[in-house]
Amino acid sequence: MIACSEVWGKEKPQMDNSNVYLPLLANLADKWYVTGNAFTPKNLQLDDFRLFDLGVTDLDADNTLDLFTANHSARQSFLLNNGQGEFGENMLTPLGLDQMLLFPGLEDSSDVPAFTSPGLYVYWRDSILVFHAHQIMGIAPILGSATFYPEIEVNAGSSFDFNLTEQTLPNDEEVVTRLDFTVSGDGEMLVTPLPVPSVGSPIVFVFDTAVDLNNIFIGDAAIIPNDHTFQIQLKDRHGMAWHDYNNDGQLDVYMSRGGNRGLSDIYPVELTIDEFYLNGQPQFTPVDTTSLGFVKDGCAARQVGWVDYNNDNLLDLYIVCARGEPNQLYHQAVNGQFTNVAATAKLALRDDGHFAWLDVDDDRDMDMFWAGTGDYRIYVNELGTFIRNDIIQVDNRAQKITLADYDNDGDPDLFAASSIDSYLFQNQGGVLTAVAPESVGLPQSALTANWVDYDNDGLIDLHTIPDGLYQQTANHMFQATNLLQLQTVALTPKEARASWFDANGDGKRDAVASTFLEAANIDGSTTSEWFSGYFHNVVDTDNNWLTIKLIGRQGNTEAIGGTVVVKTEHGEYRQQVGWSEGARYSQGQYHLYFGLGVNDRVDQITVVWPDGTDQIIEDVSANQFLIIEQPLQ
Repeated sequence: MIACSEVWGKEKPQMDNSNVYLPLLANLADKWYVTGNAFTPKNLQLDDFRLFDLGVTDLDADNTLDLFTANHSARQSFLLNNGQGEFGENMLTPLGLDQMLLFPGLEDSSDVPAFTSPGLYVYWRDSILVFHAHQIMGIAPILGSATFYPEIEVNAGSSFDFNLTEQTLPNDEEVVTRLDFTVSGDGEMLVTPLPVPSVGSPIVFVFDTAVDLNNIFIGDAAIIPNDHTFQIQLKDRHGMAWHDYNNDGQLDVYMSRGGNRGLSDIYPVELTIDEFYLNGQPQFTPVDTTSLGFVKDGCAARQVGWVDYNNDNLLDLYIVCARGEPNQLYHQAVNGQFTNVAATAKLALRDDGHFAWLDVDDDRDMDMFWAGTGDYRIYVNELGTFIRNDIIQVDNRAQKITLADYDNDGDPDLFAASSIDSYLFQNQGGVLTAVAPESVGLPQSALTANWVDYDNDGLIDLHTIPDGLYQQTANHMFQATNLLQLQTVALTPKEARASWFDANGDGKRDAVASTFLEAANIDGSTTSEWFSGYFHNVVDTDNNWLTIKLIGRQGNTEAIGGTVVVKTEHGEYRQQVGWSEGARYSQGQYHLYFGLGVNDRVDQITVVWPDGTDQIIEDVSANQFLIIEQPLQ
């Protein structure tokens, strides 16, 4: 428990998009976190407009963890760690991960371009396509057209003449809308694709050949097109699964995409398929996912994760589809091709939800926990076919699943965070039992949750938003600390994301958190926005620690599914690669963190590699980042 606390809140983003933290008085703040003497807030240039997911991974293979976000069709963040837990500018464009490589900076945002040259600027701002004419009185009128798949709403200034033409598509349900326009003076035309937001639909531009392309600027970066006819489209990115697919030592990334509000089936396949990027350092290179065997099939993809479900040491991919479409399980063959085997594996689930992979019954294969729209289930792996076992019916759905052996009995437990009724699932000999969180001192409701031994005493604690950290006591009960508790006066938290990782290599796990806050206006409407915070762990403790990274054989160098058991004088601690994950829809945090308390040495480390082989390491010093490579056969 903390005796006193200091409160930190986030000001509105500055002109350079940085987040500035200033101390606020409790009776004046409308948004703040309690940091006490255990956490220090740090600056972070995180793009959280339209945030969908927040996670960590090692983008540049330097063994320090970096930050990434998924933001639907808005600008994402890819922030590199300098090794000291400090993050610089957004590397989205230098890494080659813009949603449109032809027009970096096209993504939706709350920003506007720098209007430095005369011409027509076209950019997304808050789900509206803005046509902004700047100082064009001295140039010829600009004539062009833009063709939208959905219907649109147009609000134009007097300098814009426009005409709309609609054509019904062959399915007799959707329309194509052509917007012809002439720009003769300064001003703006605002175009809103319907239904809002529909920023991920393709738009074809055709400018009159007499128009000087040096007067046309696309996106916030004001990129000049290289042709009078071109197409723009944002990707509606949801989940990101990181894995070294081509075995070159760099993490590649599979990006799941939404379904364009049900319109994907009217677009060409190449405009709807999920994305796959190979990490070439310094830039990523896109791969044609259709050539690898991936098929969209109407999947409005949400959560995505790698797993070796059939123990062949090749990672397969599981995707949640939502909207009544069956989930997909892509089996990877030895030639790197993928085939959807969800139906035969009995995992083609149609209800929306979240999954977590774990070896629930300790038989050395991966089972799947499913938090669905009305129940929780475990799918037990029997030689690559999954047997459904229902656990409990619920009236809500989970916002986040987090895994740990919190009671140190040798098997994985789960906490399913829900804004209505959260559940603790205790594992007893391979059988999961739902327990009311209040019975062990944990909160009934939470927008997100992460198991984390924040003080390295060997007892795993739980962080939730909005209630903060709950510290585990010796009898496996929990007590509130108020640390990182989100305090709001005029705002209501509606959603949250959080990840814990050792950002600066001191053995203490630091936190990054984003919360979607809503305020009620006088007229009865609401205003909402994401707010993010980054906190270094400075808790004063002499406890020891050990961080482990496994390097498996080619095909699964991340050792996803591998288990580590650390044995000390005072007990054993078990973790599985992937349990440290904080992202909700993504996957990329593969480090294992062990709080050792008073133990300054580890008697024995046992690694159970994903292929079932064991490795034992004796007498290891604490307080180090330890890399363990799987021995050659």
